[in-house]
Amino acid sequence: MAIRSRKCSVWIVLLIIVFMTVLPSRLVRSADNPINSQQKYDKSKEKPFVRPGIASVFTAPENWPQNNEAVPSHRAPKGAKSFAIVLGSGTPGPNPYRMGPSFVVVSNGYPYFVDLGEGAWRSMAAASMVHGDWLARAFALDNLKYVFLTHLHCDHTVGIPSWILNGYKFGSKASKEIYGPKGTDAMMKHIMSAWQIDREDMWYGPLKADKNGVMVIAHEVDDDGLVYQDQNVKVYAYRKYHGNIKDNFAYRFECANGRIFVFAGDGWSCPGLIKACKNADVAFVEVFSKEKMFYAPWAGNDPAMIEYLTHSYHMWPEELALMQKQSGLKSLVLIHEQNYAPGDTFSRLGLLKECKRAGVKEPVFSSVDGDVY
Repeated sequence: MAIRSRKCSVWIVLLIIVFMTVLPSRLVRSADNPINSQQKYDKSKEKPFVRPGIASVFTAPENWPQNNEAVPSHRAPKGAKSFAIVLGSGTPGPNPYRMGPSFVVVSNGYPYFVDLGEGAWRSMAAASMVHGDWLARAFALDNLKYVFLTHLHCDHTVGIPSWILNGYKFGSKASKEIYGPKGTDAMMKHIMSAWQIDREDMWYGPLKADKNGVMVIAHEVDDDGLVYQDQNVKVYAYRKYHGNIKDNFAYRFECANGRIFVFAGDGWSCPGLIKACKNADVAFVEVFSKEKMFYAPWAGNDPAMIEYLTHSYHMWPEELALMQKQSGLKSLVLIHEQNYAPGDTFSRLGLLKECKRAGVKEPVFSSVDGDVY
């Protein structure tokens, strides 16, 4: 029994020696080896992806992470005092890397918004953290006042409630002035009615918020011409067409320092859009792939009907090239890009290349959320 006890003691001592010898070296290697720290952390941030086996609006190639690796660019000229920022470059499709159509002009440090699609409120944060304090200052809550709606499709307007009400929750005291086509006044009243409980809680709950911060004034645009001006901008509206919507406008912003930005909204080329884009510094224009139109998931299966439907709502590349030539615009930014190429041939810049083949001239860019022009 004593022999067994001595043997056990020897084994215990040996185990302690091994443990004390090996463990510190392992700890050192773990601390020194980046694969156990930073690399593991970096790997955890990679976008997970399983290639879809079925086709749906949710699994479209435009939604795949490897097709959305571009980062925002700052393309405004050196010394510029007015800018146009892409908050959302997307479509009704659920691309998680492109928010719904939304833009902002910043002139003399003050913002003027054009459309407020899904995610616009959050895109303001993303853009601020890419481009720095000048943009964060422009987005001061009490500056969030003016919006210009091109048309009233949901993908261009569904971000309005969060833009109004979330700003209010964080202390904005600025009333909102919303310019848009016929129906804008009714839409604003419906939004305010739908979130009446939210507003009343802000007013009568513990916060006792100032009612001025959530007041909304609608201005309906019914014809071409000047719709707004102040010391920073002049804003002109030009009627254009998009599907069955007759009240649909492009906006031309003439900034105090001379730069001109145009937001075409949706729809094909027409005299109004050509006038709006006349000699503009930058025009933001939607485009639809004619080469890939037969893959469009929303236009049916009949080739003649697909061609009719897609062009009833959107602009083709050769049409964009002609509009560019007729208007003399200086720089073109593609937005609301609809490229339904299958996964094996899809490219993020595929529609940009198609536009160039159709005659669109440089400089022309495919937009990314957060871009500054």
